[in-house]
Amino acid sequence: MNEAELHQTVRQMVRTEDPDRYLSALFAPKEARDDLFALYAFNAEIARIPEEVSEMPLAEIRLQWWRDALVVARAGEEKTGHPVADAFGETLRKHDIAPERLAPMIDARRVDAMEQIEPYSAGLIAFLDNTAGEVFTLAAEFLGAGKSQVELAARSAGRAYGLTGLARAVCAHVRRGGEGEQRAQAVAVSGASQALEEKPDPEMLGLIAEMRRQARTELRRARPAIRALPSDIQLAFQPLSLVAPYLNAMESRREGSRAGSGINPLYRLWRLASWRA
Repeated sequence: MNEAELHQTVRQMVRTEDPDRYLSALFAPKEARDDLFALYAFNAEIARIPEEVSEMPLAEIRLQWWRDALVVARAGEEKTGHPVADAFGETLRKHDIAPERLAPMIDARRVDAMEQIEPYSAGLIAFLDNTAGEVFTLAAEFLGAGKSQVELAARSAGRAYGLTGLARAVCAHVRRGGEGEQRAQAVAVSGASQALEEKPDPEMLGLIAEMRRQARTELRRARPAIRALPSDIQLAFQPLSLVAPYLNAMESRREGSRAGSGINPLYRLWRLASWRA
């Protein structure tokens, strides 16, 4: 696979697995797009490991593979054979980022957030900071920012974006969940009782409503911090333009757990194109 084919494969993977970030990357400067696609593809790859592997030892094997693969790919002396690992390793090398920097991001995927973490607990905040927050931080760095320059904006942006994503995902999560205690945990965390029964459970719906409220709070915190950044760096936060529309869509249905809690594709594109913090 030559370099052009490698980057096209990575780009297509992001288009399939993370269409919102895919569209946002198209608005970035051409010279930064492949770096953003590599980042978003890497994030998608490790994010789905807890979903695809039911036993923790197997998940840890896959996560360790990514730790090792990034070291090899970052060194640039040989290929891993995985297009995402090779592309992201090239990006890390280009921006002089050590593979160890990604350790908290990978380690966070040892758990499935919706089964193991209480709603908006310290554990959930740490999870959001190490996943969605770090994605925003790295994206901004790839556009020329310093890490310390964007930490405040990335932290609140990651929490707003991550909470919204979790709220949208709970119905599918519960439907594919197992029986017994794990299923009960998923329902308790997500508040997605309507995924299991027709009549709404006020207590459960209150939990997911709290997640939406916290997402809006973090969105309000993120905006002034983003506005303080140079305009070319603000592009890293463009996916945040979809948080309010997704929250509005969930609230208009009064449930927030339905798989159809998305937004019109044309409206989504317009929001990305016209977004200002």
